[in-house]
Amino acid sequence: GQVEQVFVSDGALVNLGDQLARLDSRSIEARIRQAEANIARSRALFDQAERDVKRSETLSASEFSSKVTLENSRTQLATLSAQIESDKAALDDLRVTQSFHIIRAPISGRIGNVSLKPGSLAKTSDNSPPFVLINQVNPIDVSFDLPQSWIGELRESIRSGSSKVSVNPQGSSKVYLGEFVSIDNVVDSASGTINAKARFDNSDEGLWPGLICDGIMDFRVEKGQLTVPREAVQTGQSGSFVYIVVDGVASIRAVSVSRSFDQLAIISS
Repeated sequence: GQVEQVFVSDGALVNLGDQLARLDSRSIEARIRQAEANIARSRALFDQAERDVKRSETLSASEFSSKVTLENSRTQLATLSAQIESDKAALDDLRVTQSFHIIRAPISGRIGNVSLKPGSLAKTSDNSPPFVLINQVNPIDVSFDLPQSWIGELRESIRSGSSKVSVNPQGSSKVYLGEFVSIDNVVDSASGTINAKARFDNSDEGLWPGLICDGIMDFRVEKGQLTVPREAVQTGQSGSFVYIVVDGVASIRAVSVSRSFDQLAIISS
């Protein structure tokens, strides 16, 4: 249909159910009035048929009218009752169609560029551009691709409620704190990673759809861990090792590194 009025502008904030645009609905409104008239006519005929049944019942009881006439009157009454229900259903269907002429926001968020203007022709086809795109910005979800070896720790931290995640948008010094909300149900076999999502309060809209962030994931707190500078860990034929000094004499000590964080290597054994 033809766009009659647009209620939003580029980049506006909208709430769920807000009117975005209205299409020309004169044709459907005329059909609704016709359907309402059909219901009124059917009800008038129903009232007349109801009076005919009562009259036929009285005449039949006095044997001034045949039972066939009475049955015909009752059949006509039942037919008109069904006709009223059919007319009501047709009116309900038209009102549903009428509701499509008001385009409302399906979610709350910030809209992008509005492609339709008053007078434009709104079409529903694969090649038609969308009227507008709405992105939820508060709260907002941040997507991560994590190594598949972290699945167990991630699931356990989500289950226990100990998982935390923070992000720092590139180009900003502000850090946002959030929590994991879901992990994908399949591992990407090509990259060996699994996608996870964390949710953040974004009242200042510092996190923007499509923005790249640096993220830190905190699954748990491990106390009393032995750490060494990352560059102190060397790799030899037998695996990882560090140099230790005892009584002024350096010697090699084989180690197992569980993971690295910042400039530290965490020694597991």
